[in-house]
Amino acid sequence: MLYKFLIIIFTILLLFHPLDLLSKENIPPLKIAIFMAEGFPTIDAEPIPPSLFSEALKDFNLKIISSLEDLKNSLSVTNFDLFILPYGSAFPVQGWSAIKNFLNDGGNFINIGGAPFHQPVLWKVSGEKGVWVLGTRQPTWAKELLIGPSESFDLDKNEKYSIVNVGETGWKERRMPLPTKVFELVVRFATSKDFEKEDGSSGQREALLRPLVHILDSSGIPRFSPLIEIDRLAGNYRGGRWIFLTSNMKLDSSILRSIVKRAIEGPSEIKVFPIPACIEPGEGVKIRIVLRRPKPREGEKIVEKARLLIKKEDGEKVLSKEIPLYGEKENRIGEFLFETKRGSEQGFYRIEVLIPDADFNPKIGYSGFWIKDKDLLEDSPKISVSRDWLWKDGKVFPIVGTTYMGSDVHRKFLFEPNPFIWEKDFEMMEKAGINFVRTGIWTGWSRAMLDPWAIDENFLRALEAFVLTSARHKIVVCFTFFAFLPPPSWSPNPYLDPSAIEWQKSFISNILNRFKNCGWIHFDLINEPSYAPKDFLWQNRPFYDEFERKAWIDWVYRKHGKDPVNLSILWKDSLSPLSLPQSNEFSYSPSIENRKYRKVMDFHLFSEEIFSEWAKKMSSTIKKISGGTLVTVGQDEAGTSFSPSPQFHYDSVDYTCIHTWWNNSDLLWDGVMTKVPEKPNLVQETGIMRLEDIDGNLWRSSEESWKLLERKFAYAFASRSAGAVQWIWNINPYQPIDNEAVIGIFRVDGTAKPELDVLMNFSKFFNLIAPHLEDYESSEIFLVIPHSRIFSRRPFPLDSTKRIVRVLSDYFGIVPIAISEFKITFERIKNAKLLILPSPEFISESALSTILEASKNGVKVLITGPLTGDCYGRIPELLLKSGLFDPGNPLCIREKTQWSLKSNPLNFVTFERGEIEWLKKGSKPINFEGNIWNEPLPLEFAREEEPLIALLKEALKNSGVPFYFSEIPITTSILKTKDHIFAIFINESSSDLKRSIEIDSRRYDFSVPAFRASIFCIERKTGKIVASYLRITDNHE
Repeated sequence: MLYKFLIIIFTILLLFHPLDLLSKENIPPLKIAIFMAEGFPTIDAEPIPPSLFSEALKDFNLKIISSLEDLKNSLSVTNFDLFILPYGSAFPVQGWSAIKNFLNDGGNFINIGGAPFHQPVLWKVSGEKGVWVLGTRQPTWAKELLIGPSESFDLDKNEKYSIVNVGETGWKERRMPLPTKVFELVVRFATSKDFEKEDGSSGQREALLRPLVHILDSSGIPRFSPLIEIDRLAGNYRGGRWIFLTSNMKLDSSILRSIVKRAIEGPSEIKVFPIPACIEPGEGVKIRIVLRRPKPREGEKIVEKARLLIKKEDGEKVLSKEIPLYGEKENRIGEFLFETKRGSEQGFYRIEVLIPDADFNPKIGYSGFWIKDKDLLEDSPKISVSRDWLWKDGKVFPIVGTTYMGSDVHRKFLFEPNPFIWEKDFEMMEKAGINFVRTGIWTGWSRAMLDPWAIDENFLRALEAFVLTSARHKIVVCFTFFAFLPPPSWSPNPYLDPSAIEWQKSFISNILNRFKNCGWIHFDLINEPSYAPKDFLWQNRPFYDEFERKAWIDWVYRKHGKDPVNLSILWKDSLSPLSLPQSNEFSYSPSIENRKYRKVMDFHLFSEEIFSEWAKKMSSTIKKISGGTLVTVGQDEAGTSFSPSPQFHYDSVDYTCIHTWWNNSDLLWDGVMTKVPEKPNLVQETGIMRLEDIDGNLWRSSEESWKLLERKFAYAFASRSAGAVQWIWNINPYQPIDNEAVIGIFRVDGTAKPELDVLMNFSKFFNLIAPHLEDYESSEIFLVIPHSRIFSRRPFPLDSTKRIVRVLSDYFGIVPIAISEFKITFERIKNAKLLILPSPEFISESALSTILEASKNGVKVLITGPLTGDCYGRIPELLLKSGLFDPGNPLCIREKTQWSLKSNPLNFVTFERGEIEWLKKGSKPINFEGNIWNEPLPLEFAREEEPLIALLKEALKNSGVPFYFSEIPITTSILKTKDHIFAIFINESSSDLKRSIEIDSRRYDFSVPAFRASIFCIERKTGKIVASYLRITDNHE
């Protein structure tokens, strides 16, 4: 009854205060609706008494909606300009259609507290009365609006937080209390691609999010935003401003009133375009000002002018001028040409645009431009490579990096440049210890250049401004030219079409000409390439174009000769031996059904060669213009299987790369499979992918995410990587896919996830130990990748190598070097003591020849499972003479092994994933006499680990390879240089563990917390621990 009485009093008070404040501005009274129902629960927020609304909104034309029926019948943009839900995460789910329609029609909206639309509440009638009942909490309705799921954070009681207004937004409320809980929303503001044929395409920016308030930690880093606004500028919901108090902050009447006044202003955006973003002294820069107002209020005065300010780096004002604005209310535009003199001071200039006469906020926009500082570009570091590291000015340069493309427009950053934003972001990167930024073009090449050589000058000037900004903060840039498939999109085959290659070379040349011998930038030819049509990305497949058909026939003739009968026999193809493999042949089937898997294997070798040759051509173009510039290819995990592999194109680049994304169970293996003996490997992208449970909630907590990122960085260095580059600095909400909407260090509201601390910690650690780093001692154990088996599309083609890497690292502290069987030479394995061929089934004759030669020179060779022939199913004389040929027999589910099992006195091992249908066992027991040892069982595929551990232990002993055995499985990598030891331990268990290890006749006991990494640098001469990662980062001994 008391609640009903308060509502009545509240309503009476409102009737006598009809929006006096805003009516003075000759704007028709704005109508506000609040849902306020008796008994409705408040979730994740401080309950707001009706009296607070009465005090805060006494001047507003407001109506109380107190029932579902009223909500459904009255809520519309015809009746109301603003709708308020004051119950935190809770909302009346049976009124969802009315709420959604109101928002879809451009209505303004406020949700006070919690995570909006995460807690459905149902009205249930029981007898003559009804009651509000909580439904199952879920992000379903929030996700429909692309503002969910959310993640909740309890503020650390031991941290000294401060709460500040984000100045450029125009939010001026000074008495904001600190909440104890904040909800961070996962948002996405694009629903369709700009370029349908491009996999990395952005979409139309339908909205923008502004943080109105930040909560800073004691070091000044924004960690949470408890109050945000989303301005809906295009697409669905166009014309609405949504304000979310995403916390349990306790409101007073002043804060509540400010929020409401802000919301009823409606959406707006001030864009400032410098054209171009970089100029030579004496040139001019056109400043274009765009004011977007998707839904002006009726009677709102038109903004006639803007105040333009240009300032030097030190804040000195060089221009203050009024600029007239023209156009319709919805889109006002103005331009001014700022001309410089030949003697103008070089450097960064800040642009401020103020619109003080506007009836809405924000009233200020920022950008900037560069007057080219040639000295800054020319005074650049020399970046070079050795076997294991990148070097900077003659010193090892361990990379702790990130990917960055602009936090405002993301992948369109070179088409809509904002050097002011870049400056702020690079400043934060420098503060965090970032020393390397990967960037580039993932989409929109036709915007930069349609025809060869006719490249857009503004695009080039924007890139110059970007590199100048990075150089100012001493951060090296790796610029990526292409992504997934090289442009242009009109080419039937971008790797073989001469016209396409001319286009690509001209594009690259235009960019290189701006950065000749500039050490601040080097180049990645293509991000995550495939040799395949667009519909088959992340693998190699035929294009079936004329260029490819000719190249295929030429390749086949060079490799196998021109006799069609021999080809039919070789590939088991009686119909059309010279044809390319068909799509269905690239998938495994237990019955052949006319699939020619030997031909498929050859196609993979052909496509690897085509890609390598393409990369050489592009690299050659770069080297001819700027000889010392490094070149790489940023391949992802598909390069460990069926996409272009660093194992094949390593000689076309200066260093190889791997992107460790999905294989979270095999992150060390990712690095091993892509690190070749001669060149450094960089984990060039790594991060935390979006995973959700069955109901759409985030799979990992924030703590689990940062610990996984820490392990990913540690795995990078454990695999001998030259560093790790996180993807991406800022979450990109303008991709029309959910996956990108959660990946990043900084959220869309400008706050940092705990993952930032991982980058800062690794930066601190490697800055400390960098002077002690040099190339590691050569590995004595090599893993021969059975590419014949992999490329023949055999089942579980990668699993044998994964199991070997895991067992060697978890139990023996060994990380092997991997080498493809098709690229193995005696010279490349000259330092080997042990070669491991894990369940190859068959092997190329050239690899067999090299391995046999190595064995004659004292190298030990361990092969698991039978060798049934060569990669074409033949039985070469070399294989017969070696005594290794074994036709084998199909496996049984349980096989007896000569290696003892504690858990099984009969020494059975189990093959339970269908191996009995596609794997064979050998006929002879292993014998460790001689240099070649053949274990008859493919033990990498067995459920039990013990036999494989025992086998590897015996092989390591007999080959003389030092190891660091432990029965406790902790991923361990012991990497030695002449003077130091680099010891990395990674704990993939939920228990704190200790790893005891003896190195150089000294015993150490290292603690490794659950789900964490522990890294040490040890001086070999004294045994002193020079640096401990955990001691540096969180004072853990």
